[in-house]
Amino acid sequence: MSFGHLLDIGEITPSIFSNLDSFSRISTFLTLYNSCVDKPLKIPLSYAKFRSIKGAFTARIDDLLRFKSGKKCVKFCAISNQIIFAYKSKNYKNISKFIAKEPKYPVAKLIKMLFFNGNFELFFDANFMFSQFVYDKISHKNIDKDISILNNMIRISQNGRNLLCVIPSFRDFCIDEAGVIRDEISTAIRALKEDKFERVYVVMPRNNAFKRHIEVRHCECENHQIKLVPYTISNKIF
Repeated sequence: MSFGHLLDIGEITPSIFSNLDSFSRISTFLTLYNSCVDKPLKIPLSYAKFRSIKGAFTARIDDLLRFKSGKKCVKFCAISNQIIFAYKSKNYKNISKFIAKEPKYPVAKLIKMLFFNGNFELFFDANFMFSQFVYDKISHKNIDKDISILNNMIRISQNGRNLLCVIPSFRDFCIDEAGVIRDEISTAIRALKEDKFERVYVVMPRNNAFKRHIEVRHCECENHQIKLVPYTISNKIF
């Protein structure tokens, strides 16, 4: 499932976020988006006030262009200037000419990413966004440990010990429908038995029906811990 703005459809939102008001929905998108891109492309959450993905990003571009015009650039970049000129002239199709070239100015990078198809378009796989978000938060919280991600499993180790395996799963989870996470539980059991992790957490977005940690008891892992963990999508480090 995708999350973002498609050229022919407009905004598309995963069902788990469909009940959010427009500000909360855009804030959630920006939080997830910022975990997927490099620093020059990140968007402050304050832009959620524009209440649409396109509105937030075009407002950010316009603000960056105003900032750039009042500041001398350290290094001139012809490609960046051509991209900016195409954007200001609304000749968006010309931006696609620079698809193989890398602009230096952050605002030009943003314009190129958003308009390389000739019109505004930006979308991500929601599963990917959530996994990157969880990885980003875990990395910031465990700077003293070794963090890696392999096959959608976030592995936390230290001094040769496999401490914790985190399995992100983008689901609108409800305990009454626990059968939908059979694959995740099987993956968790393998992580405990084969990779010798001390704990495994399956993390899913927090919702009204899933607010507390749930311990999973399994006959193959009686002496180890598997937990289902509700994860709040927030800009805070927790």
